[in-house]
Amino acid sequence: MKLRGNVTIGAMHGKELLKKYYLRLINILGYEPFKGTLDIKLEKSIDIKHYAKNNLEHILLDGSVKVYAYLAPVIVSAKGQDVECCAIRQPDSVYEDDLLEIVYKENLREKLSLQNGDEVEITFFEQRQKKNIPGLGLVRKIYGVDRQLMKS
Repeated sequence: MKLRGNVTIGAMHGKELLKKYYLRLINILGYEPFKGTLDIKLEKSIDIKHYAKNNLEHILLDGSVKVYAYLAPVIVSAKGQDVECCAIRQPDSVYEDDLLEIVYKENLREKLSLQNGDEVEITFFEQRQKKNIPGLGLVRKIYGVDRQLMKS
């Protein structure tokens, strides 16, 4: 799915989010992210949970999962350039669902020469449905949630 949006200034919330989960993000993204986000005001609201490939999460003692942030691979297109990035959103974000924070290994404002108000296009990718693995229910009952089995 493709959405258009405009570069905007956020509440400087992304910097703190990245700082808090920096080492985990390096492991998930495969690179050291720039310590800040590019904020995009989208033309309409979107629930990135449906496009998320990874989550910043923690499995609680009762086996339930606490999600701190959803991570969705996206392509940011602006000024004739396409950059593969990651959209990040916390479930309890201070932002509305039409504001998106983008994480990348470089400062995207500088890389794409973006100013506030510049138009960008964001391409989201549908995630495949997780396979129903035979016997997984029994494994969950015995051992709790097994994240390795759920990723296949």
